[in-house]
Amino acid sequence: MLSVNKLRKRPQHFVRFTGLSVSQFDRLLGQLGKAYPDFNAQRLARPDRLRQVGGGSPFRLPLPDRTLLALVFLRLYLTNDLLGYLFGLDASNISRNLRILLPLLEHLLPVPAQPRRHLAPKPPTGERRRKIGSLDELLEQYPDLREVIVDATEQPINRPQNKTKRKNHYSGKKKRHTRKTQLTVIGNGLIVHLSKSVGGRTHDLALFHRSGVERQLPDDWQVIVDKGYTGIVKHYPKRGVAIPKKPSKHHPLTVGEKRRNRRLAKRRIVVEHAISRVKKYGVMGGKYRHRESEYDQVSRTVCGLVNLRTQERLAQAAA
Repeated sequence: MLSVNKLRKRPQHFVRFTGLSVSQFDRLLGQLGKAYPDFNAQRLARPDRLRQVGGGSPFRLPLPDRTLLALVFLRLYLTNDLLGYLFGLDASNISRNLRILLPLLEHLLPVPAQPRRHLAPKPPTGERRRKIGSLDELLEQYPDLREVIVDATEQPINRPQNKTKRKNHYSGKKKRHTRKTQLTVIGNGLIVHLSKSVGGRTHDLALFHRSGVERQLPDDWQVIVDKGYTGIVKHYPKRGVAIPKKPSKHHPLTVGEKRRNRRLAKRRIVVEHAISRVKKYGVMGGKYRHRESEYDQVSRTVCGLVNLRTQERLAQAAA
């Protein structure tokens, strides 16, 4: 049976299975252990609960192994049956653990900002949410940064049964049904904003309008995008926007325009690397098989894990 104590003996496997090093996992587990009692008390005291507090079966695994289970799920995206085999649980217990732990992980990780309703229990009293959403704080931490790089990514999903959903989720670019999400990244690699996911049919520029990220930026910040956002300059004439020049049949690119496009590509590579890090987690890299209503929470949690490692890398570089 897979456990934290067994996996600690193989640090390389620990990283491959969870996406975190042993030391990073220990720090996260320390925060989780402090926040869990209050978080669990709020969950048990919710008004729609039918059982009295104390009713129901106790968890079979200790909190460290349950946290490991959640991270393995996000990293490897195994089926509940296979996870149950690895951790000695049945599929329903796997679902129960994930349903409880994923919201708490989301509250503790440095997740990017995203407009949303708070469906999960509130963070415990005294616990500050480590949110990467305040651009004022980013200006204080990184005063030299004056630009964000924006890009959208799509993930395949199961074919919706509803005809309207099938139409809204069909991506003409990918030739399949997808969910599309937009990431906003600053120059050091931190994901500072994550849009709500939409059907794959939605155009990148329409998703940019819906996300509202432009309204949250200071006036002197520049937005760097790719050719999928053609027309953005017309919609935001007062905003500094950098977008590659597209050639046409009768107007090929000049040498100067090609050089400018290459310079922009070198600046845009930061967001491509961030998307690559997100997609290394199996739950975001392959076909998404779970409920669509849980998709945004899962994507926020994964981005929080990516930001956690990025923050530690920046701290080590600055030391």
